Amino acid sequence: MEKGKPILCVDFDGVISNYESGWLGATTIPDPPVPGALQFLWRATEIFSVQVYSSRSKTQAGRDAMRYWMIKWSFREFCGTQWYDPECKHPMCVDDPSHYPIGFPDAKPAARVSIDDRALTFKGDWNEFEPADLIDFQPWNKGGRSYLDTRPAPTIKVKPLEWIDEPDCWTTKAFGDWIMVLRMRDGRFGIEGLSPDGKVISTYYSFDTLEEAKAFVEKASAALILSQVELEWS
Repeated sequence: MEKGKPILCVDFDGVISNYESGWLGATTIPDPPVPGALQFLWRATEIFSVQVYSSRSKTQAGRDAMRYWMIKWSFREFCGTQWYDPECKHPMCVDDPSHYPIGFPDAKPAARVSIDDRALTFKGDWNEFEPADLIDFQPWNKGGRSYLDTRPAPTIKVKPLEWIDEPDCWTTKAFGDWIMVLRMRDGRFGIEGLSPDGKVISTYYSFDTLEEAKAFVEKASAALILSQVELEWS
């Protein structure tokens, strides 16, 4: 491992290899890379000591299989060839496997961060996890979604605005300005928006009832001011 660089530990199957064929043995890897994986890992080597660790890592044969698979696909990705080409000088394309810039340890390293398709980030609160939900977990290549996405959609609650009631006039603060609902001469209800200096900036006359006019203001305000919206998870 490179000294001085933090370790990035990366799983192999389903993360680097797309793992479409499933497990066929520690040394059998028939599938291609996940798109973008090799490019990402190359960029990561500039910052991290990149170490690939998986269930294949327990044997030398498994580690060698991953190393040679990655070298083979690196030729194709970075040099456009099927095998080593001395004309290609890219660091990911090596003739000597020991010079490959990514490591394959036999034990899980003490990493700064890990990338895995079958792991959840623990943030110090066990209440975020529910064992009954975890049993249905599936990785991305099996159609799985993020763990949080498996929870029911939240109920959206709109905090009611505070209204000041006056004869034939109801006022509230919304959109950052004062909004007035007025009873018109024909008995209908209109809405006027007032700028901070008291100028009318918008007018609506299309509401049969006071409740309809207020509901319009409430919904429009909630759409624009996120602080007025609460998400309630079941």
